[in-house]
Amino acid sequence: MSTEILLEVGTNEVEFLEFFLGDQSYGINVAKVRQLLKFEQSQITTLPCVQPSVLGSLLHLERHLLVVDLNMLLNDTPSQSTGARIVIVTDFNDAITGFVVDGVSKIYRLSWEEYLPLSNALQRHNPRVTGVVVIEKREVLILDFEQIIEEIRGLDPWDHPLSTDEEKETLAIPPSTQTAAAPTSAPANVSPEIAAATAAWRKPSQADPSPGQGAAQGNAAPASAAPPAGDGGAEAAPAETGRGAVNILFAEDSKLFRLSMLDGLRARGFTQVQSFENGSQLLDFLRQQHRQAQEEGTPLRDRVQLIMTDIEMPIMDGLTLCKAVKEIESELPIVVLSSLITDQMRLKCESVGANAAISKKNLPELMKTLDRLVEETVS
Repeated sequence: MSTEILLEVGTNEVEFLEFFLGDQSYGINVAKVRQLLKFEQSQITTLPCVQPSVLGSLLHLERHLLVVDLNMLLNDTPSQSTGARIVIVTDFNDAITGFVVDGVSKIYRLSWEEYLPLSNALQRHNPRVTGVVVIEKREVLILDFEQIIEEIRGLDPWDHPLSTDEEKETLAIPPSTQTAAAPTSAPANVSPEIAAATAAWRKPSQADPSPGQGAAQGNAAPASAAPPAGDGGAEAAPAETGRGAVNILFAEDSKLFRLSMLDGLRARGFTQVQSFENGSQLLDFLRQQHRQAQEEGTPLRDRVQLIMTDIEMPIMDGLTLCKAVKEIESELPIVVLSSLITDQMRLKCESVGANAAISKKNLPELMKTLDRLVEETVS
């Protein structure tokens, strides 16, 4: 299977590969799929001290791939299939992994508007499923393979091994923002390793606010929206500078990753971050801010200084969002933060106006990019 991204840029379309575990249909974004292989147990090298779902290692194209029994991981039972099984080789977040499934069907091209995200209640008890699409009257569950990979690795994105002193310094929490750690509640069924890693670095913070609700739900409001101090009232607080002066709008559909990023960014000085579950919600909020800025005769960038977005999201994806944002304010910086970043994807992000495209596993690069854009914004 070709690793080329098949879709036009910014059309709000996605291609899912349908596969099966028993009688249940599942789906994975084709952009994450590198290859399909026939499963041969004799080619698997068993590894000691691994999770029950990890079958072992497979030598393929001079690389050792971790091979996971997806049925065992999801359902705590080995596959009962007696037919030929398939290994879906995935490539995202700088990790190549093989997932063993009972069979594959075909590739379907859909609009993100057809994707139905799980409700918060359902996702809390099913964190490995992000949503559902209906194909030929079948409900196809879309799995969160990023979440699955993090469960297997047992690492929080902010705690990945850092190879250089520069990376460690880039991700360091400034002493002025360090406080006693207090975990934000995570969805049920999250592995103990992830929960422990998350709790280890998080600072006290608000629960993930309802998208688009702004300061009313605990998110920082744009600085321009703060009311002035009245006569005889309390003295106005000094204006934020540096990282704290930048109002960021952040679109990400994965609740666990969204919480992780909010807490990690706030701990590192980016205190004015508002989050949204998809590109459509962020765009609605941005349009509202744009209308208010026009009514007041002020620049939109007094209210919003930076956009950060995932690519894969329901209703409106990140590339479509980038095009729409640039139509509103061409100079507003956009950072794409995704597990799908490759050289080809960077070109696609650039074609829709993104200022940077960064892998979710490369948070040192994210922090350097944000600081660079902060400097350009205030200069």
